[in-house]
Amino acid sequence: ACRLAPGSKARAIYGVDEIQERHRHRYEFNCLYEEALAGNGMRISGRSPDGKFVEIAEIPDHPWYVAVQFHPEFKSRPLTPHPLFAGFIAAAHARAKGVARVAIVDFDVHHGNGTQWTFYDDPTVLFVSSHQYPFYPGTGAASEQGRGAGLGFTLNVPLDAGTQDPYIERQYAERVMPALRAFRPDLLMISAGFDAHELDPLGPLRLTTGGIGRLTKMLLDAADELCEGRVVIVTEGGYSLEAIEDCLTEVIRVAS
Repeated sequence: ACRLAPGSKARAIYGVDEIQERHRHRYEFNCLYEEALAGNGMRISGRSPDGKFVEIAEIPDHPWYVAVQFHPEFKSRPLTPHPLFAGFIAAAHARAKGVARVAIVDFDVHHGNGTQWTFYDDPTVLFVSSHQYPFYPGTGAASEQGRGAGLGFTLNVPLDAGTQDPYIERQYAERVMPALRAFRPDLLMISAGFDAHELDPLGPLRLTTGGIGRLTKMLLDAADELCEGRVVIVTEGGYSLEAIEDCLTEVIRVAS
């Protein structure tokens, strides 16, 4: 269970005071840093009933920064997206006036199943995910390509454990870039997860910091070519602090 703070984004989007979600990790938020984070503008908006665990954190003056300990994708379906996904989509839509076609590219070690199911029937959103397969959460086969009107607008790039930079970069050059050019988005969104890094203790892919930088550069160049540089980068973390620091620094450098 998670109790939501009055007046928070989380409370507004859920519409209730207490929620139940499925957890996989419970210790990604270090409570020793809570006071420092709060002093720099972060708000703790969800806690376990006993108050010991931080479940949700957000930045009040950000359009949509809501960080959670749980996995909302387990409750998300194409016709009934999870409230957090629906809220994010609404916030993005409000900021993307005049944007009719959106491409989302996710290069974390896990398949972006929540995003896929949210847009699986939607021909106005191209979703691309490169990820280890088979691996948690068990979805993301190449055969998953969309449904109904959305058929052909989901591109999964499954990768074997141990896959390194050259093969992944070739997959982006030969499959992802042509798909983006054919779709011609008005906005490109990048889900940049760093648990595909070779130092990550849980993710068996072997991307280097330079490889992640080159993937990001390829996507930024595509945004310049196809949608006048309209791009949003969302970082998703990982499990090696060294890799997270190096990759975040590299992504910022490439994007600057």
